[in-house]
Amino acid sequence: MQKYDANQIASVTIVKDSTYLHIYGNTPGSVYIETKSFSRKRFINYFRSKSIEFKQLLDSLENDNSFQYILNGKVLAKNYEGNLAAIDEKISNRSSL
Repeated sequence: MQKYDANQIASVTIVKDSTYLHIYGNTPGSVYIETKSFSRKRFINYFRSKSIEFKQLLDSLENDNSFQYILNGKVLAKNYEGNLAAIDEKISNRSSL
C-alpha cells in the first residue's frame, strides 16, 4: 500500500468473509482500495441519474468544483468522496440526503 498516495484514497474495504465476494469478486482477506477520482465518478453518475437539476447544472458548468455537498445535515468540506460514493438506492430511499 506504500505505492498509493494517501491523499488520493477515498475508501478502503477489507473483505473478511464470502458475504461480499459477489461485489468485489475476490477471495476473503482481499483489500479493495477506491480512489477519490473513481468515487467522484460514481457519485456524480448516481446524482445525475436521480436529479435532472443536478444533471443540468453539472452539464452547464462542466464540473462540480463550485458545488457544496451536504450529507445528513452536515456540509462536506473536504475528503468527502468516499462518503458520497457510498450513497445508493438503499441509503437514499431510507433518508433524505
